[in-house]
Amino acid sequence: MPTATQVVYYASADARLANAIVYANSSEYPAVSTVKIDQRYDSDNNTFTTPTSTTYVYPQMMLLTKDINVSNATSFGDTGSIDAFGRLRVSTIEALEDSKQIFDSLPRVFDTFLSGATASSWVSGDSCTILTTASAGDFGIRQTFEHFNYSPGKSQLIFCTGVFSSQTNIIKRVGYFTSGVVSPFSNIEGYYFENNSGTLSFNIANPNGSTPSQNITRANWNVDKLDGTGPSGVILDISKTQIIVIDFEWLGVGRVRMGFVIDGKIYYCHYFNNANNNTNVYLRMPNLPIRYEIRQTGPGSGSLTQICASVNSENSGLGIGSPLVVSTGFAATTFTKNQNNVLFAVKPTFKGSNLSIDSLNILTDSNINIRYEVTINPTFSSPLTFSSLTSAAILTASGDGSITSTGGYVIYAGYTNQTGASLVKIPADVLRFGFKIDGTADTLAVNVYPFGANNAIIYGALNLRLLQ
Repeated sequence: MPTATQVVYYASADARLANAIVYANSSEYPAVSTVKIDQRYDSDNNTFTTPTSTTYVYPQMMLLTKDINVSNATSFGDTGSIDAFGRLRVSTIEALEDSKQIFDSLPRVFDTFLSGATASSWVSGDSCTILTTASAGDFGIRQTFEHFNYSPGKSQLIFCTGVFSSQTNIIKRVGYFTSGVVSPFSNIEGYYFENNSGTLSFNIANPNGSTPSQNITRANWNVDKLDGTGPSGVILDISKTQIIVIDFEWLGVGRVRMGFVIDGKIYYCHYFNNANNNTNVYLRMPNLPIRYEIRQTGPGSGSLTQICASVNSENSGLGIGSPLVVSTGFAATTFTKNQNNVLFAVKPTFKGSNLSIDSLNILTDSNINIRYEVTINPTFSSPLTFSSLTSAAILTASGDGSITSTGGYVIYAGYTNQTGASLVKIPADVLRFGFKIDGTADTLAVNVYPFGANNAIIYGALNLRLLQ
């Protein structure tokens, strides 16, 4: 018969205590729980025992908040262990952008604008790009073409690495932001870290909304100034390589956290607590690009090193959006043999919309082989006439059988004929449309090339998904 009271210990508890993890407040989270047992049955004597309680002792190592054997361990709570919405981070993020400059400066990912004597140099041995200025008024910007979609109710997590050291008469900005489309590209909008001649700040720039922009210098960071006096005791050396971290909940009113990753741990420096404080939206648009910029305001010279960046949605679900269709319709159009004809083209109109391809359908009633391709930013032999697609922030145009396409980046291609499979599924991450720093939108063209001695009647449809 079992004993009335049992104490059950976890195996090798003493041996594992060196790696124990304990709650910071043991009175709030006790390490012992008691379960009441109404009765136990004695099979030998065919009787029931008096009701008792069985006590189970759980070592503190099972109550996971902090590793007492590691000086920089992260406690549960309002720290880097949770995302912007307070959910425990368990690595279920969906990467929207990973920009490593291992083989080149990523010219298909980043648009670069240089003014005055500013120069941009990719350093192969260090997998980075260095922007340099030489005189007052010089500036340089590198910004992703894509403006990454924010999914409401999910934390957006951004990391940017580089060297952002202090230099006289030099402003350096790094983060998740954009600007107006006219040089010198002021009217900044978004989230960023700034080093203005040694004055460090975290910023939310909202030039188009009713809530004022927020510029918080280091002396006013409300979590940790990283000067040795804060809760971490860490001292930031801005002359060294750094990892900037930004995460936010938008929904128009949520909280924003900004800081640095040092020795593998997130140290938040400032919380922008917008909910329950503002009377309106704190930032107009959360769909933003990664951006690095340097500006010189006086004599001297400056440099900004861009290394790597990542944009992540913490939890999936980015497939939600509005389906759109661009097609040739019902009219039969004849396309010229042995040339790369434009079937149709499409481009977004709203900087911040996120447009991706779902599938492509090509059909011909001619007995001829056809090569088709999807190309980004080609050159057309004659101008196309674009018009707005109903209830969507995109423009479309159709070819007439005489307009050809050259150059650009071919991102998808294939072959078909009268009897071949016509529907092609295209991975969603092959292309998401974007914009240059000056606001010029990406243009996507679907081209068809009929082989042989005859022209061909060709129909086509492009299925898209719009996130905005």
